[in-house]
Amino acid sequence: NKIRYYAMSFLKSTELPWKPYYSQDITDEKETEEPTSLMYTWALAATILFTVAVYCFESYLDGRQRESYKITKFPSQLEET
Repeated sequence: NKIRYYAMSFLKSTELPWKPYYSQDITDEKETEEPTSLMYTWALAATILFTVAVYCFESYLDGRQRESYKITKFPSQLEET
């Protein structure tokens, strides 16, 4: 039962829309309903996805830079000039 409970809580946490832990209070009483726009639904998920994509791209560039530092042979085209 514990495994099922943790699995269900994990699945519930991955459902959209995600809500941030902090949000400002709405002072106007007319706007107490939850926003249902497409932007509200996907904004947090898109932000996290973009952050992960940038991290992966920068890790790829770091790996390429690390490999280029290991090259000890001088480029032949530069030797000729």
